[in-house]
Amino acid sequence: MRLAFRLPVQSRYHLFFQYNPFGPIWGNMSWYHVSSTDLVTWEPLPVALWPNSSYDQLGVFSGSTTIVNDVPTIAYTCVDPVRGQQQCFAMPANTSDPFLVDWIKNSANPVIPRE
Repeated sequence: MRLAFRLPVQSRYHLFFQYNPFGPIWGNMSWYHVSSTDLVTWEPLPVALWPNSSYDQLGVFSGSTTIVNDVPTIAYTCVDPVRGQQQCFAMPANTSDPFLVDWIKNSANPVIPRE
């Protein structure tokens, strides 16, 4: 498991972990997303992050989530086939959605490029 956080207004916990949506094999590393109100019962949600950008073609890997100015923010390792590991950010598309289903990668990604 990767990380969890609770947004006070929405009263939900969110848990993310690395996941290959195509099977129990290495590759296509993405971030799966589940949510709970009680930490016992978890509701599966759509994959939060997947490798669909030029800077993360080889996967979206380990990271962390924090709250920045009341907005959940994911910091994660994105892997480019040429530059290798870099650091990227993503934020929810709609912060009023208690399930935080849609995530948007930062337009400045990678925010910490590999030199």
